[in-house]
Amino acid sequence: MLWLFGGLLAIVLVLRIFVADLYKVDSGSMEPTIHGDGSWSEWVLVRYGGTEDLERFDLAVARSEIEKLVVKRVVGLPGETVQIRGGDLFIDGSRLSVNDPRPPLITLFDSRVQRVAEEFRMDAARWRESDTGWTLDSRGLEDAGEANTMFWRSGFRDGYVLPDLTRVAGKREVNDGGVEFEVEFLEPGGTLFMDLREAGDCFRASVRLTGELTSAGELDGTVRIERLRILKSAVNSMEPSRLVEPELLAEMPLRSAPGSRAKLHFSNVDNTLLFQVDDEHALAFAYGENRPLEDGSAAPGMTIGAQVSLGGHDLHARFDNLRVLRDFNWISRGEYAVDRSLALGPGEYFLLGDNSAQSLDGRTWGPTRKSDVLGRPVEVIWPRERARSLDVDLWRRDSSLKSSE
Repeated sequence: MLWLFGGLLAIVLVLRIFVADLYKVDSGSMEPTIHGDGSWSEWVLVRYGGTEDLERFDLAVARSEIEKLVVKRVVGLPGETVQIRGGDLFIDGSRLSVNDPRPPLITLFDSRVQRVAEEFRMDAARWRESDTGWTLDSRGLEDAGEANTMFWRSGFRDGYVLPDLTRVAGKREVNDGGVEFEVEFLEPGGTLFMDLREAGDCFRASVRLTGELTSAGELDGTVRIERLRILKSAVNSMEPSRLVEPELLAEMPLRSAPGSRAKLHFSNVDNTLLFQVDDEHALAFAYGENRPLEDGSAAPGMTIGAQVSLGGHDLHARFDNLRVLRDFNWISRGEYAVDRSLALGPGEYFLLGDNSAQSLDGRTWGPTRKSDVLGRPVEVIWPRERARSLDVDLWRRDSSLKSSE
């Protein structure tokens, strides 16, 4: 019996030294990816090695000068220059391109656990709540005005949702985000639209159905991404903003089976607009910089109106599983890669924590040597009710997507 116990102990020791080990996350620096703040602390399984094929936004466990071991996200790779500016990540002097991988967006609102009526403003005559979600009936109304639109009351901030589905309110503004939901077109025809506002721009993704069936029996339609200018009255601050000068950025045909449901996603991250249908990459457009408001009614960079809204005209559709998402927001605090770009040498990585406001990371200690990267966290194994894989698919892009400046 003793030899059996000794053999098992030896196997465990060998596994811990050469294969994998457990690591307790005891800080909030990786919220909400990994929870480690007080009673929310989680244990992760760390697989040793795997540093040869580290890619941007992979998770890693490494030694640091500040703490014995840390779990962070790889954002800068050997030979690159990296800098944080305005909450965004710049690699070799530029934002990430259309086809670069990105980490998953973070949920700010989820209608499955939060009430739409408390978070969104809408016209009760047009929008009706039911057990299956919300129904918009704007048939016969060509005007896509406020009565046909659902407006998010909050703004993009660095909050997140805890494992018990309670929400942590964010304190800092976040530039980028998006919206996604499932929709069922109850009748053919009409236009559905999603708006994302930033500074003086309103970016709109719309699905326009002709009401006619193709020879294959599908609904015929078009997806468009447009850029509209936001105007605000400088005389009457209570007057709603106006959207003018629509500019077509990208367009593609869309086919949908009558009565089918579709999951739609529209986001604006790093000056790249992405529209997806059913989790498939559909259409993207990269633009230069946001336009400021021209009439002097707001401070530079300030956004007027709801940052997220959705609606439609001449449309009868049912919506559910509505989510509002935000991008990561890297705070310009620390010594490295903040005031100026940081050049990474061969075998050097730059690591950041997901919860930037509470993270000590590469901004404090600079590059991390490859020899100090021990491995990758692959699973949360404790508490058992929150066990999950950390090997999530990144937001990867299809090289065929449209990109334009």
